[in-house]
Amino acid sequence: MFSQLLNALAHAILVFTIVVFPELAAPSGPATDAFAVLLLATVAAVFVLLEYSGPAASFLEFRNAPPFNRLRFGAAALVTIAASLLIAAPASAPPIATQYLYPVAQASAALFDWPYSPPRLFLNWLSASGLGELTGQLYLAVALAYAISLATAALFFALVRLFGWPARLGAFNLWLNLPTFDPTTGEDVVQRLQSTARLNLILGISLPFLMPMAAQMAAGLVLPSGTWGPQSLIWGITFWSIMPLCLLMRAIALGRVAQMIQTKRARSHAGAGVLHAA
Repeated sequence: MFSQLLNALAHAILVFTIVVFPELAAPSGPATDAFAVLLLATVAAVFVLLEYSGPAASFLEFRNAPPFNRLRFGAAALVTIAASLLIAAPASAPPIATQYLYPVAQASAALFDWPYSPPRLFLNWLSASGLGELTGQLYLAVALAYAISLATAALFFALVRLFGWPARLGAFNLWLNLPTFDPTTGEDVVQRLQSTARLNLILGISLPFLMPMAAQMAAGLVLPSGTWGPQSLIWGITFWSIMPLCLLMRAIALGRVAQMIQTKRARSHAGAGVLHAA
């Protein structure tokens, strides 16, 4: 129990640190803004502390099936830190960070340097909406964020296909790892998992293209006027790149769980057939 509480506290501290990192890299100025960031970080940390300290998660999926949430958090942390160093504090970034950060960011920018790539669509939306000034640093940050998202999704897919996640972790408890999913209602659980996985896959692939278009159509309704500051750009890039990643990973995970249930059913039916024949 004590070790679980320490583990939950460590998770909460990491989340708190990542949320306040853009403010540390580029102070927003007014004390009210800093207080809002501190309040948001505290709320996020308390949520994570409660989710990981209890015997079972109430909202967080695949809590007991690492490294699902570790990969998602790691990708979000990398995007947030990289965007902060590239956009908010390029001059004050540690030399060891820029030594490795800039070559990877430049390679990512070259990789997505085609007219309708998701990073270019995102940058075009920022420019057309007047929310951000197109700079080389901004393009590097957006391209690197998308590259991190794709690389994380590919890594998780490899863990599933090559290393058998989550079967190699031991028994997989559907109830504990999918607290918001009720397998007793509606259609067959495998069909529900597969249909939900397909929906998440379609959204995960489409959102990097659709989010800038939808935001531009709603520019006059919900978006604030004026140019975004460094922190707004950092969190905009993070949300744009990590939300599709979460959907892609969830699609892969749900598809894998459906496959495991199908395999278990096939073995049960085969065993029942052998007993019946005997």
